[in-house]
Amino acid sequence: MPAARRARGRLSTALMLVVVLAVGATVAVLVRDWMRGFFDRIETAGRTSVVTPDKLGTLPKATEATLTDIVASLRSAYAREKALDRATSSVVAAYGSTKKKDAVIVVGFAVTIVSPGTEVDAFLNGVAAGEVVAYTDLDPGPLGGQAKCGTMKTLFGEASAVCAWADNGSVGGLMFLDRPLSAQIKERFLAARAQIEKVEAAPSA
Repeated sequence: MPAARRARGRLSTALMLVVVLAVGATVAVLVRDWMRGFFDRIETAGRTSVVTPDKLGTLPKATEATLTDIVASLRSAYAREKALDRATSSVVAAYGSTKKKDAVIVVGFAVTIVSPGTEVDAFLNGVAAGEVVAYTDLDPGPLGGQAKCGTMKTLFGEASAVCAWADNGSVGGLMFLDRPLSAQIKERFLAARAQIEKVEAAPSA
């Protein structure tokens, strides 16, 4: 198969996977349970935001066309679904390089969430069409909430780890393209979340 055709096929597969991921995230935002009450949770949510780091760990923002096209496709999907209407801040970005087989897609929303467990499941269930294999509960670390990871298989048989978190103020996920789930990937996910999600200190009484 000519190199150009392989590249196009690989891009199409990557785009398909991340658009599925986008739909999962969109569903998580649109089915938000905006019940009244739970004032302590809402107050925490009001202090939560998500940001786009200049680097994700050691990975710079992506510049290659494959990854910038993925980000553009994600943004288009969110625009069509109006998924950002309830988000106070959001992140849609790619880092690293597919050529070096170390590329990460990041999506995240700052929104009020009543049930983090339901939201993280909704996010990951949106990726199910990409054959996510068995979700694994993950200690969410100091930011709390719920976190899970799974592995998505591409049409070419490559494995891509998918991890997501949700707490009372945000929901988001990372896809590690062509990297299967491992202890190292879990550590990278938690470190990346700490870069992306920011919670202001509670005002003193």
